[in-house]
Amino acid sequence: MIKYIKILIKQITPDSFWVFLLVYRRRIEWKGNQCVEFMRALPKLVGNILNSYGHLWHLLEYWFLAATKRNHFTMSEFKEGFSDHLLSKGEKYYLDDKSLQRIFDAYIKSKDDQVDQPIPYQIGGEWKHLIAYSYQELSAHIVSGNIAEARIILSNFAKDKVSLGLSACGNIKKNYFIHLKMLNDYNKSYPLWKSLTGLTNDCMLYPKIGNLHGLSHGKEIVSPTSFRASYFANRINELLFKKAVNSSITIAEIGGGYGGLAYFLFKNYPSFNCKYYNLDIPESNLLITFFLMSSFPEKTFCLYGEEINNNNCDFTILPNYCLQEIVSNSVEMVFNSHSLTEMSKDTVIEFLGQIDRISNEYFLHANHEGNPDDYGEVYEHVKIHELDTALTEKGWNKIYRMPEVLTNVFCKNKKTPITFWEYLYQKN
Repeated sequence: MIKYIKILIKQITPDSFWVFLLVYRRRIEWKGNQCVEFMRALPKLVGNILNSYGHLWHLLEYWFLAATKRNHFTMSEFKEGFSDHLLSKGEKYYLDDKSLQRIFDAYIKSKDDQVDQPIPYQIGGEWKHLIAYSYQELSAHIVSGNIAEARIILSNFAKDKVSLGLSACGNIKKNYFIHLKMLNDYNKSYPLWKSLTGLTNDCMLYPKIGNLHGLSHGKEIVSPTSFRASYFANRINELLFKKAVNSSITIAEIGGGYGGLAYFLFKNYPSFNCKYYNLDIPESNLLITFFLMSSFPEKTFCLYGEEINNNNCDFTILPNYCLQEIVSNSVEMVFNSHSLTEMSKDTVIEFLGQIDRISNEYFLHANHEGNPDDYGEVYEHVKIHELDTALTEKGWNKIYRMPEVLTNVFCKNKKTPITFWEYLYQKN
């Protein structure tokens, strides 16, 4: 108890708080520079007092979950999971130079060919800003042929800035109460995940490739995206298992991040006979190819610019504009998670038209329906449900729209309603 109180006091007693006490007790004169200094400190003071209420709430929630025996995960697992997982000196690299060169060649060619693509396939909005900030150094190393430096950056993905914009990535502050909140979110998500999927705990573990953070389990880790990615892999398996057992099917994901869905689909369902396509911007394709190649060295990969034989490739990684080239009615499931809403309206309409053309059965997606102001963002966010007439008017049935509960636990904001939703459409 005393340990938690000390941590809490440390959080809520900044210099500005002492300035406030001095003024309140009239121990400094209310004039001149001292008045100016106090007014400068006041916003920080108010912010810290408000934050202290949040910290106290996280602490009380932690105790409540422990008292009701719902603390499935511990802080010690969490601390270890937030430490660096970079390879030690002398350890074998995830990928050899030849494999990395394949990835880099595909990146260079996809960037060269991107210039001549139609406007809906050009990078814009939020991602245009992120790429200009995050990928400049990595891109320079790739173009100059500096494999060693590029490997260092990729090996630190999830904590390096190249991961900005991807779920569960970024250098999380080493703040006890931020970690405590995340631990509470994990403990609240776990029973939901268990009831929705019926899976065992090993079905939500990622390998420690890159520098993912989360709950540590030996050489594996439970990332914040583990719940959502393994859930959707399970959902796709439920919808298509009978067909996938009897013949090979094709799953196409638009915007696969660093590969969570694909990883759990292949790891958790080895008898699920499928070919996986990822269509994303060239920068994101660097990460997903690195992660999946490192995770499945025994699988076959087809990359942009190489001769692609659909029958021989487990994973095909292509830039987003190759969506136009996929054979009509050749895909059983098109999936998207948390990226369609970040695209322009014209791009979304174009993608929905392509989804109608290539899919012969399902379109499953999960996106938010909030406004940019809800998240303190300045970029346009498209509400997919307002544009899905591009599908329903062509004979698609909207099977359901329901809250995406596992994401809403992690992204809950008391100022805004639940805005993350899961949609399933089926083609007639």
